[in-house]
Amino acid sequence: MYLINQLYACAGIGSRWEEYLQNFTHIETRYRDYFGDDFAERARSSIPELSELQQYLAAYQNKDEDALYMRRPQSLSTPWVDNTVEFMRRLHWLRQYPLPVTQPRLFVSHHHDVAESTTLRKQIEDHIRESYPDRMLALSVTGAEDAPWFRERIKFLIWQADCVFCIVPLTPKKTGSQETKEYTWLLREAEYAVHLGKRVVFLCEEGLEIEDFVRRITKQPIDFLVPPLGNAEEAERLEAFADQCRHNLHETYKLGGDNTSARRLDGRVVERLQKEHRTMLASRHESLILGYLSHFSLATRELLLGIHYLARSPKRMSKADLAVALVAHKFRDCEHKQPLSLQEAENAITAAWEHISKRSLTINGRSYRAMSLHGRKTYSLQINSILEALDSGASRLAQDAAGGAWWQERSLAEIRELEERLLKQTCATPNRF
Repeated sequence: MYLINQLYACAGIGSRWEEYLQNFTHIETRYRDYFGDDFAERARSSIPELSELQQYLAAYQNKDEDALYMRRPQSLSTPWVDNTVEFMRRLHWLRQYPLPVTQPRLFVSHHHDVAESTTLRKQIEDHIRESYPDRMLALSVTGAEDAPWFRERIKFLIWQADCVFCIVPLTPKKTGSQETKEYTWLLREAEYAVHLGKRVVFLCEEGLEIEDFVRRITKQPIDFLVPPLGNAEEAERLEAFADQCRHNLHETYKLGGDNTSARRLDGRVVERLQKEHRTMLASRHESLILGYLSHFSLATRELLLGIHYLARSPKRMSKADLAVALVAHKFRDCEHKQPLSLQEAENAITAAWEHISKRSLTINGRSYRAMSLHGRKTYSLQINSILEALDSGASRLAQDAAGGAWWQERSLAEIRELEERLLKQTCATPNRF
């Protein structure tokens, strides 16, 4: 629970990780009281998994990468320890390189020692810095491929990204050499992105035969960033990757005259960035809300959907009136086969509020909840406020190349429609009313 709440904190969701951290000491003290002062030491010495987890937890808390990535003895390998250690490593990167949760992220896959690829990557990064300040992040990895952190950093950033641009030069020749590079890393990164369900766009240099390129890469063996579990999964992933390569977006580009200026970035790539930014922004906002709602029980989520129909924002209703409305509409949540009685409806509202009040979503330094309590017994649904906070943040900053705001403010009806769709996605029986 400590690690899960650390993840919540990274995502901007209300977290109790400090409380769980304090509980470590409290639990150990209680065990010492019951079983003697040396109980914890004896437990760690007799159970290798506990000793190993203690070492990795200390490395995680101290941000010691060398210790966190030290080679583990094969004899200690057990699934639950392996998964916990891997979770710590992933959280380590999240804490070391925190990214604003509301900003879309674009990962640029490129050959870091091929001049054409590096040039286009820099042009894309410069364009994003100039045209999308505080509204989109360009992610990429450069450095020695044999560095112990190299693969982990790539995996982490692709996992964090909303979309992946793969730069495909016409002739990937190594800088200062006639040696032609294979598409090895591009394939690794593109396959991993497809495996994670990310949107992938291949930026193909003008003159490249796209069909020939697709045919070549789908026949080339892949050194997976994350190895598949057995032959069946490998075949499934290779088939999925080949299908995505054939049907994914392919954008053509031509390098500008001086090969450095963002203003020389090919207009086709500029237009593709605009389209992808809009797609990423809408997807990220919806994912944030769905992720936030998923922290609540199914009964709470279904009650929120019921309130959406009965007390549409910005309407406020007392607990008594809301309970009467639920009963009148014969509301049944996932825990009741029969419509709720008046007392059951009031109890359900109280239970839902107790759950919701403990979980907030932070947007631009301000906390939001799915429902608000006004006074002692008056409630209102607040998912529309979360949507408006996300949208208004984008609206204040979003400017297209012509200088006009491209993000059009949604009408209240559109926000209600989106609110309903998101709530339905989290419910078992969405068409209750």
